[in-house]
Amino acid sequence: MKKIAFLLSLFFLLTAALAAQDQREPVTQVYKVKWRNTGTIYDLLRSVISPRETRIEHNPSLGVVVLRGPEEDHVLVRQLLEEYDTPVRNVEFQLYIVKALPGGSGLKDGVPEKVRMVIEEVGALTRYRSFELIDSPVLRTSEGESARLEGSAPFDYQAIFKGTAVVDSTDPGQIRVDEFRINFQVWKVPGGQLRTSSEGQTGEQTPSAPGRFASSGVWTSFSVDDGGVIVLGASRTAHAPDQPEGEDAAIVTVIAARIL
Repeated sequence: MKKIAFLLSLFFLLTAALAAQDQREPVTQVYKVKWRNTGTIYDLLRSVISPRETRIEHNPSLGVVVLRGPEEDHVLVRQLLEEYDTPVRNVEFQLYIVKALPGGSGLKDGVPEKVRMVIEEVGALTRYRSFELIDSPVLRTSEGESARLEGSAPFDYQAIFKGTAVVDSTDPGQIRVDEFRINFQVWKVPGGQLRTSSEGQTGEQTPSAPGRFASSGVWTSFSVDDGGVIVLGASRTAHAPDQPEGEDAAIVTVIAARIL
């Protein structure tokens, strides 16, 4: 009886070992990506699956990800696709580009009340006391897509959004941007004055007074509630027009965001 029990135990151990070995045998399978960019799913898989044992490829034109590896990696792929291959959400960003000065008081141009409250908080926490809205462009984009906008009112600027995503696990939902950049190109003439693009500082035109371009901006990541407003820094420029020497100006970037 002991010998039979031993043989049965050995048989079950060998069977379990063979089953485990079968699970480690590489299997090739094609997965259809329904909603997301295949490159985004590919990057996600590469971040969690070891390339030593598993080969991953993607084909954007066919909308598929191909994986060759052990069964345990295929289980992980199916779990990740279920969680992350969801319908793409669209988002809207409205930028409020505000010039800030130490002198004076208040906000000269009208803005929505929630934006006004945020700007007033900036005034309470900094040495800037007066604010003037100089541009308020709107940008619409989709999750996972990079987007940019440009303007020149009155400062030439370019804003870039990368890695935009919607987080539904919070209430309210959140909008996350992995990388946000905004850069301002301001023509600075001797004496500290900042001249606007309408005065001949862009394109082929030559400024009427000698000077140089001063570059300033913000580079960061951020998260904001759906329908919320966030301040993304004050970009110091130079002495402001018609202000005493030493009266530095700044460009404050405020963003209102919502899920469409």
